[in-house]
Amino acid sequence: MKTCYRLNVFPITVPPLRDRLEDIAELSMHFMRLSAQRCHKEEVHIEDDVLALLKGYSWPGNVRQLENVVERAVVIADGPTITLADLPFDLVHELENGEQHPVPSRSPGNGATYHPLLDRTERDRQERELFQRALAAANGNKAEAARALGLARSTLISRLKKLGLS
Repeated sequence: MKTCYRLNVFPITVPPLRDRLEDIAELSMHFMRLSAQRCHKEEVHIEDDVLALLKGYSWPGNVRQLENVVERAVVIADGPTITLADLPFDLVHELENGEQHPVPSRSPGNGATYHPLLDRTERDRQERELFQRALAAANGNKAEAARALGLARSTLISRLKKLGLS
């Protein structure tokens, strides 16, 4: 028996995510629930300023990029809440420099202003922590950790070596 598939019988055009900003909150929540289940985490929440930042991004990688960013944030988050520190440096940096959306600063509790892009040593420390948490969540599996971080495995290995974690 031969099976025949027809493609493009009924084309469906879906506008890009940047044209559907109202969908970002619902999609983020959906991806957050899926990622939390996969990582065996309890219910995860997202800060309002993080959601506002996600809505201010142009999403050149469309819905798949949003899914990767949210999954990475769930893996990296210390507690049940996704914060700005859990987002990829590149995304925050692009928004900050492109002035697409103001990036609110956070306070670490001692009155000092905190931002993920303070200086090189702070970024390296945060990246080291980020990779350690991702590897721990993936039980040491570098390919799985790289996927959760939205990186190629070779990039993860290269950065691990650079940071002295290999």
